[in-house]
Amino acid sequence: MKRLMIALLTPLLLSVASPSAFGSVVWVVNPDSGDIVQIDPRSGDVLGSFAAPTKPEGDQNVGLTIADGGRTLLYQLGSPPFDEERKTVYELDPYTGLLLNMFSVDVQPGPSGLSWSEKDDSEYLFTVHTSGDVHRITDPRSGGIDTFDWGPFGSSPSPDFSWTGIAPAGGLGGDSTRRQFGLYCMLATQGGPDECSGQPLFIGEFDPYMDLQDFINFFPAPASDTIGLAFSNDVLFASTVSGRLLTLDPNTGAILWDVALPFSFAPYDIAAVVPEPASLTLFGIGVAIVMRRMRRRATR
Repeated sequence: MKRLMIALLTPLLLSVASPSAFGSVVWVVNPDSGDIVQIDPRSGDVLGSFAAPTKPEGDQNVGLTIADGGRTLLYQLGSPPFDEERKTVYELDPYTGLLLNMFSVDVQPGPSGLSWSEKDDSEYLFTVHTSGDVHRITDPRSGGIDTFDWGPFGSSPSPDFSWTGIAPAGGLGGDSTRRQFGLYCMLATQGGPDECSGQPLFIGEFDPYMDLQDFINFFPAPASDTIGLAFSNDVLFASTVSGRLLTLDPNTGAILWDVALPFSFAPYDIAAVVPEPASLTLFGIGVAIVMRRMRRRATR
């Protein structure tokens, strides 16, 4: 019995110790059905799915992020076209898809990426459209104050100083731990709606509370077709248009896991939840107590 318990508990303990923690979930949008699909980022297995409140139907962009400490999934259609529907942010139960609420943000065009952060009594929604700029909307549920060109933008130095500037290139990823990440491209020239097309991509970390023109950190994107980002509890996730889901070290960009999504075309942003470290610690303590009791019984 003791050997059996050790064999059963060892994989769980390894999961707790891993950077992509046991129980992590990544949300992606199926471009064929329009459903929102829950994915295990270490295996690529489908954990569940539900219908989106309104389907992309060929839209180029969708914004997706987790908010409220993992209790809410935010979903917003992107551009084109520019219309009132794309101002609506849907608040969903992340596991059932139940519509909890809606609010409107006056940012056009719609997003290629969404991200969320909280500090003290304020909430912040970050939204971006490709080759545009990052907007930070303070307290978006109550009307919101929109600050555009948030963080490094335009002529800000690129990681390779032989390039003249940068522009957003897709998704955003962040949570309430004071960390926010964006996908950017390096530019040889400025201007044009498709200025990121074919340009080198990198992931930049920026300050969500101070509008600074310098990145905190940056590293190359894991693939030339990277599009979606999500961040939760010190784990960074990226997705590619060609249907890969990658788990990254948020400090170096090193690839920790690389799995195939259940569909080969994934042109949208992603969202993620990684269990709180405190919960995992309690789980580990519980396992240790059980194993100690087993050893005591074995010596009697």
